[in-house]
Amino acid sequence: MKKKNRIALGILRRLCLILVPVLLLPSLSSCQKQDDKEKSLTSLGVDDGVGGFLFNFDTREEVKELLRLKNSGQLPESVSWYYEKGGTAREQDEEVENNYVTAEDPDVIREIYYALSNAIIVGIATDQTPYTHYFISFALPGGKECRYNFGSEGILRLTDQNYVVETDGSLWSVLKEKTEEAKRKEKSGQDDGNTDADEDAQSADPDENAENADPVEGSKETDSEKES
Repeated sequence: MKKKNRIALGILRRLCLILVPVLLLPSLSSCQKQDDKEKSLTSLGVDDGVGGFLFNFDTREEVKELLRLKNSGQLPESVSWYYEKGGTAREQDEEVENNYVTAEDPDVIREIYYALSNAIIVGIATDQTPYTHYFISFALPGGKECRYNFGSEGILRLTDQNYVVETDGSLWSVLKEKTEEAKRKEKSGQDDGNTDADEDAQSADPDENAENADPVEGSKETDSEKES
């Protein structure tokens, strides 16, 4: 009987040695991923204890006004932005000033608003360069604006401080899509304008065309009449 118990206990120990690592493996893997993420964020200079959803973290008055507007069922008058993948921050950026997009379409305003509202401030960035490249600006009533400036896709400059920001790529995907749509519409409008100009030229007053006819043709005809 004792021998059977010892055998059973031996089998049970072996099962425990096999099953325990198997059960712990998912947890260990999850912890490893979390550690890797924290190391990655640490390399960016993240300060633990600083962070949160962007609109909760940002306490500027214009942000409060934007939230009051949205909570009352209204939208900003328009949204302007500049985004070009791979862009770098520069001190003076004429490219940004000359190529930003403005939209008054409620669907576009709403989509960009929600994408931005899902952004999360992770912490303070190591790189504190004051230069920015991308921006998003909501036009508020009374000529006010709520503007966000980004040094890159992962760096937001807010009140003279750079923060690491996470958007899961959704914000930049929306801006890229809306930028391409705006460029297509602009190109289509230019093409339509050129077509209208051509049609106007072709349908000009025939009397006016006659008046502007080559005078050489008229002189030749006069000469032939003289000969006859």
